[in-house]
Amino acid sequence: AGLHIVAIANWNKGSILSFGVSRTRDGAIIASSAVHSLSVESTSNDDTGMHDDSPISKHEVKKDDDDPSQYRILMLHYHKTGFVLSRQLRSHAIQHLTRFTTAMTTNDQNKQQQPMFQMPTKNWGSIQQPRKFNESTKCPGEYHLEGGYINVHESPDFYCSDEELARILLNEEEKELEATTTRIIHFVRNPYSMALSNYYYHAQDPTPEPWVKRKYHPCELKYVDSNSTLEDLLFPTLSDSVIMTKENFNEIARVCRSLYRTTPELENEVFEGHLHQLNPVEGLRLSISQMMIRGGGQMLLPGGDLLRMANTIIKLRALQSTHRFTLVTVSMDDFLSDPAKFTATYLNFLLGNNTQPICPRANCAQKIKRIAKEFEQKYQKMSNKGSSHVTTGRHSSDRDKLKDSLKNDPLFGPILDRIEGLVNEALMDDI
Repeated sequence: AGLHIVAIANWNKGSILSFGVSRTRDGAIIASSAVHSLSVESTSNDDTGMHDDSPISKHEVKKDDDDPSQYRILMLHYHKTGFVLSRQLRSHAIQHLTRFTTAMTTNDQNKQQQPMFQMPTKNWGSIQQPRKFNESTKCPGEYHLEGGYINVHESPDFYCSDEELARILLNEEEKELEATTTRIIHFVRNPYSMALSNYYYHAQDPTPEPWVKRKYHPCELKYVDSNSTLEDLLFPTLSDSVIMTKENFNEIARVCRSLYRTTPELENEVFEGHLHQLNPVEGLRLSISQMMIRGGGQMLLPGGDLLRMANTIIKLRALQSTHRFTLVTVSMDDFLSDPAKFTATYLNFLLGNNTQPICPRANCAQKIKRIAKEFEQKYQKMSNKGSSHVTTGRHSSDRDKLKDSLKNDPLFGPILDRIEGLVNEALMDDI
């Protein structure tokens, strides 16, 4: 069966930073792949980004009985690339994408609508533990996704070989899954935007994250209950892709240690105290260091996700060269600029453009648009209430200054630029 992967990334200079995705001059989202392609173009009058009569991919072979409720869906994301958003989108889709029945045309309120998709038993949690890998394979455990369920995996550790990753992620040896399409939605973000969001989020007073107040060392390289460090796991993948060298990694670790508990005022402070007391440029340098080199292995203790994201992009691209699946990217920042349009594209992707089960005798564009608009209103209500998870639109007075400090930093700037180039290069290869 074909594997469909969507990655949510950050717009940059009019394009999505991703593999297999681009934005046309008129703003349409186009996603494509060397093997398969997803084509979602916003050319309809209702601007929902969907077409009822067009396939999700012009290369996708769809059977007449293709049932979206049997799709195996996995959402991948990282810290500050959509933890809350991914789960809210999933809940909204499960609630509103219901199978059409004849009872829906009557006034019989006792009839219960049948959802197209279901929530897994773990509910809000991750299908695999975040930032955790099997010591023997250097990848998470096998996914064994089931048809009709939308799963989420936060901060996946993909450090194994391409063959092992294909076995674990695609479950290709499970012959009974051949008739079921797997769709993986990968939330990533522009590294500069991700770093700034991470800093602003944790530097809030009071901070919304409990671990920021605990005895958590942001410069600890080893995984919990393991002698492995991210340096051991990320190389040679990042060096072979000319993203950074081991010396770059070790220099970031030195920067981190030089900023943490090295003055009398900070010697007894936790991470939160440093973010509040260091000047913003130094606080950002400590924050991004933690986001690059900090080991994992323990729930609710993020770290290393910026380089983990780059590694996943590289590993998925390599997998695409040898295995038959679609790799597509849409933008989280695009959601922030137009939540309704983004949500319509997301819902349409879940359905594979097969809207017959939810509205078989009518054009479904208006229904999808209404469902998407409801999600936009819920998001705007949360944002207007001042949710701690929403930092976009705040800190406008110093955001550009801090971004420039990163771009001009002789250590961080070139690495962040190359991570941007990583996704741009892959995007250009697919145009």
